Amino acid sequence: MPGLLTKAKTYLLLGSLFIALVGIGIYLELTNRLDGVPWLHAAAIVMLNLLLLLGCFILVRGAVSDRLEYYSSIDPLTGIMNRIAFWRVLEREMRRVERYRHPLAMIMLDIDHFKAINDSRGSAVGDQVLKTMAGEIKKNIREIDFFARIGGEEFLVLAPETDLERAVNLAEKIRETVAAISFAKAGPVTISLGVTQFCAGDRADLLLTKVDQALTRAKAGGRNRVVCS
Repeated sequence: MPGLLTKAKTYLLLGSLFIALVGIGIYLELTNRLDGVPWLHAAAIVMLNLLLLLGCFILVRGAVSDRLEYYSSIDPLTGIMNRIAFWRVLEREMRRVERYRHPLAMIMLDIDHFKAINDSRGSAVGDQVLKTMAGEIKKNIREIDFFARIGGEEFLVLAPETDLERAVNLAEKIRETVAAISFAKAGPVTISLGVTQFCAGDRADLLLTKVDQALTRAKAGGRNRVVCS
């Protein structure tokens, strides 16, 4: 968010600068201050037009670049973070935790029997389940949490400043939230969740392995439950 604010301020500053230059040019034109020097008058008009075009180019290029960056980090179906963006966030948060020794937890969740939903109800219904579920979960986690779809029906939540006990409570809240959703065409939907906590020396792949193992045990234990590692 701070990066986006910085970019917005930069674009606003550039826009204000070029508007001011155009305004000066219009003022000089209206007051005929350059009429006595034809070549200078023409040069000033050309320069102002070039500056205006340059300003427009910078503003448009910056806006397009921001949108491309945004869409490259978002899962197109659910509108939440995708796997690539999540991996970048995970590595950043792990560096922060290593430095400041703050707790960090991860939750992996998977929709129970999602293939059966797709097979019996159709992929359109399956997609609607994914979208609705992702939207409800996003509303029930904190602003500081990171939520991503990593593929198919699997999702990850990265919870900064959260120890294992609080992460389990968050996972239970997510499980209850999904169980309470009324899916008109899919019927009742449940999820299984694995929870783990970052430990000193953990690598990103090791953290993902631990949370995946916890999720596997949740499925093996009967699904629709939370298991921590």
